[in-house]
Amino acid sequence: MANPEHLSDREIDKYTLDPKIKKMWLDALRSGEYEQGRGHLKQPIKDFGEADTKFCHCCLGVLGELLIKEELFEDLRWDLGDDGREYDTVPDMVYKDHKSAEFLPAPLSLELGLERRVVSNLDQRAVIYLADMNDSGRDFLVIADWIEDNL
Repeated sequence: MANPEHLSDREIDKYTLDPKIKKMWLDALRSGEYEQGRGHLKQPIKDFGEADTKFCHCCLGVLGELLIKEELFEDLRWDLGDDGREYDTVPDMVYKDHKSAEFLPAPLSLELGLERRVVSNLDQRAVIYLADMNDSGRDFLVIADWIEDNL
């Protein structure tokens, strides 16, 4: 799969992330407020079992937190599983009966404009590329620059 930074304008439909959401996301990634994690949208960073656990997020998890906080998508929420103990659970993000702990739920990615088709009919998903950037160790500032230039 080709990655979005190497596709020309004629090879891919432009991503259509809402400018207000984009600005909010960029500001959050550049703020230093969120600790960066890998492999999950959101996960505890203190010892399991401590009620005051703090969380780290991948770049997509930061976006999810913002969307939930601002109540921009009805029914978007974190699911803590059966026990509901936030402090020792890697939560799933749930939207329209789809859930995931590693990526934004597919319907949300589509509604945000983070998924498009390239002319070769290969599925081109910005969310996959962003997750790969995050999990390969690129920091939030580098990721924010890519988002600013490409979404």
